Amino acid sequence: MAVAFKAVTMGPLFARVSRPSIRTLLTSSPNHAAAATATTTSSSSVPAVGGQHTKKVVALSHDEELTALPPLMPTGEVTIYEHPDRDLVNFPRPQQPLYGGRTRMGFIPEEWFDFFYKKTGVSGPYVFGAGLITTLLSKEIWVVEHEFPLIPPMIFLIWLAMTKGGPKLSAYLDKEIDKSEEELIKVQEDNIIHVQEQIQEEEKAQWMAKGQSMLFEAKRENVALQLEAEYRRRQMEVYRDIKKRLDYQVEIQSARRSVERRHMINWIINNVLKSIDEKQEKQNLDQCINNLSKLATA
Repeated sequence: MAVAFKAVTMGPLFARVSRPSIRTLLTSSPNHAAAATATTTSSSSVPAVGGQHTKKVVALSHDEELTALPPLMPTGEVTIYEHPDRDLVNFPRPQQPLYGGRTRMGFIPEEWFDFFYKKTGVSGPYVFGAGLITTLLSKEIWVVEHEFPLIPPMIFLIWLAMTKGGPKLSAYLDKEIDKSEEELIKVQEDNIIHVQEQIQEEEKAQWMAKGQSMLFEAKRENVALQLEAEYRRRQMEVYRDIKKRLDYQVEIQSARRSVERRHMINWIINNVLKSIDEKQEKQNLDQCINNLSKLATA
């Protein structure tokens, strides 16, 4: 509620700031001063006195003013940079609480009472509230009209609604928030499972891709075997063709020798027969008969 009060009260103030005042940036921390110096063209600073940071005034042109203003939304990945000297123990990074802070009377923050307690004690906030209402009524800043009597019953009805229906409404809203959170967590888990499945599929694809090298090697071996078989087949064809040609030449030589031998035998026989006359033939025939007779008697 304090943040909302600051936003409501400071919003119109920032809305009424003129352009020249925007061009003058007042920074009180060294980090802001360094960031402002990095984005400006000229600057002037005053050394710190007594360990306190002095205000730095940086002048910006119109174009630099537009570029120096921070973007409404992050334009890329947000990286949280923690300086090594930062004291995260005593000054931790603020976190958004899950539930609202403690209040009194249903709408007054406990921090306001703590602030008054340090200054005025326990009764300070109540005295201040009563005095403020008395001042508003006495000075007629808060004018009592005919609708003024409706304030107590309205406060009572609001208190009754908060005490009776508030816990039920809070429990219902908590259940709805838990349901929405479970749905978001389920979506996130489904996305994680889906991504893990994609990772497994990718790993499987990589494993299969590694097997492709073995497949390529097997295909190379098959092609080499096919080339070797084709080479041997062609060698066999050459061997058969050469053998056929050699066999043909051998048959030609054999046929030629056979013809020559037969021709020579016939020529010798014919010449011998021509050289033998009838008388020699008769003598030879008689000689053969005598030889056969001798062989028969022996």
